[in-house]
Amino acid sequence: KVLRVPCAFVTHLGACIDDKTPLLRSNDAVNREGLRLLKNIGRDTGVKAIHSYLGWEQEFFIIKAELYKQRPDLVNCGRTLIGKLPCRN
Repeated sequence: KVLRVPCAFVTHLGACIDDKTPLLRSNDAVNREGLRLLKNIGRDTGVKAIHSYLGWEQEFFIIKAELYKQRPDLVNCGRTLIGKLPCRN
């Protein structure tokens, strides 16, 4: 069994210490400003959000030690080098 934990890391001062947090903040800004633009041009009828489907996939997987030892990429690099494309592709 594997536990998948989607994550973003932020310090107590709000500084991001990962690669996903800046993208999440950018998505929030695109949503906020896109809604503002639609309102200003009079096209905001019923629009509640703007969604972006471009993203940075960052997750942590918690696996058993014996499974970790079977993966040379994890043992040698400390990260996965083997994987498959996300279902959107």
